Amino acid sequence: MVWQKKSERIRLRINLLFIICFFTVSSYLTGQTFRSSDDISNRDSVYINSLLDSCWIYRTSEPLLALEYGNNALKLIADKKITPLKPKALNYLGVVYRKLGNLEESYIYFGQALNLATILNDSVQIGYTYNNFADYYLKKASRNEKIIYIIKEIENRNLKILDCNLCRYHALNNRKKSSKAIFCKFRRILINSDKAFNCEYFKTFKK
Repeated sequence: MVWQKKSERIRLRINLLFIICFFTVSSYLTGQTFRSSDDISNRDSVYINSLLDSCWIYRTSEPLLALEYGNNALKLIADKKITPLKPKALNYLGVVYRKLGNLEESYIYFGQALNLATILNDSVQIGYTYNNFADYYLKKASRNEKIIYIIKEIENRNLKILDCNLCRYHALNNRKKSSKAIFCKFRRILINSDKAFNCEYFKTFKK
């Protein structure tokens, strides 16, 4: 009887040890799975951002190539369900279509970007989209009412104006020898159109 009791206790200890080992290994493997999923997601995000970087780099010099990069990024975002990157992709594609002269298509992409960025509460992309809309209305020669509305929206949301096209001192650069898009009438120099953010001379159109 004594021997049987000792044998039962040994079996119980062995079973208990087996259960502990089982749950320890299971927890480790589960943790490894979660880490692996996170690693894969991070790699996907890095790759998508690299596609978007290429889209942005080639938006002016090779817009068709930029369009291909942007569309590939948008497809991956949908496949991998990385929604936070979608407003950025939509904005970039809108800019590329604008470079290609397809203003109506760019307007559609900007609208989608603004709607999604608002849902995600992405203030960076909201601000960027409003700036893109402003440039769209400038190119559509609808400056007065629409531009004033866009500026008010940017200011009401405490966002930063990025685009020199919204400054009353801007003029388009018609000199083919320079790639800089804007001639600043106040400073009398050629500049890129993204200098409004840090410009102490920036003035919006009269409201």
